[in-house]
Amino acid sequence: PQFLKYQIMNSQEYIGYIEMCLSILATRIDCRAKLNVLDLNIYAETFYAEIINLVFGYNVKNANIEKHNNAGYDLIDSEQRIVIQVTSNTKKDKVQKTIESLDIQQYAGYELVMLYIGNGKCEYSKSNESKHIKPICTWDKEFLLKAISAKRIEEQKKIYQCFKKYFDRGDGSLAVDIVSRELEIETLSDIDEDYYFDVLYGNRISYFANDLEDFDLNKGAR
Repeated sequence: PQFLKYQIMNSQEYIGYIEMCLSILATRIDCRAKLNVLDLNIYAETFYAEIINLVFGYNVKNANIEKHNNAGYDLIDSEQRIVIQVTSNTKKDKVQKTIESLDIQQYAGYELVMLYIGNGKCEYSKSNESKHIKPICTWDKEFLLKAISAKRIEEQKKIYQCFKKYFDRGDGSLAVDIVSRELEIETLSDIDEDYYFDVLYGNRISYFANDLEDFDLNKGAR
C-alpha cells in the first residue's frame, strides 16, 4: 500500500539522518581527543541524555550540572537505578576506574552503562565487573541506531526531530557538531600545522572560523 511505502521512506530518512549525525559527531570527538580538546565530550553529555530518554524511556539527568566533574558517571536516573558514563575512552582501565569511583553502598544494585561516543570499540571484559553493581552494559552509536531502528515510525520521528534541534542550522544544512562552529575534520592529517600548535599551546584560535557558513550538506565545502 502507498501509506506503508510512505512510512518506510520516512523511516529511511530519519535513520539516515540520525546515523549521519552520530557518525560525524563521533569522528570529531575522536579527532579532538587526540589533541586533548574535550569540549565536545562535555556538551555531548546533555545531548545524549535527551536521546537516551527518548529511546529507552529513562529520565536520566546530567550529574555534572549539579556537581562539576562528578566522579564515576555523567548521567543518572535514580528511580530506575541506572548510571551512565559518557566517554570516548575505550580502554578497559576506564571501566575499572569508573567502578572504583562509585560509592559501593550508595549505588548497590544500580546498572552501570558505559556509553562510548567515539568510533572505537571498547576493551571491556567480564573481569571488569563488580559484585556490588549489576552486570555492566556497553552502548555505542551502532547500539543506539539499532534501538532507534526498532522503534515505531512515530517514535523515530520524535527522535529525528531531537537530532534536528541539535544539528540543523535551520537553512537545510547540517551543523557538523552540536556546539562547535568549525568545519568537520576527519583525521589529524587534515589539520593545518599552525592550528595544531595553537591548540596544543592553549591559544585555540579557530582557523576554520566562518567555514561552517560556507558548508552545504548537499554540496560539501565550497
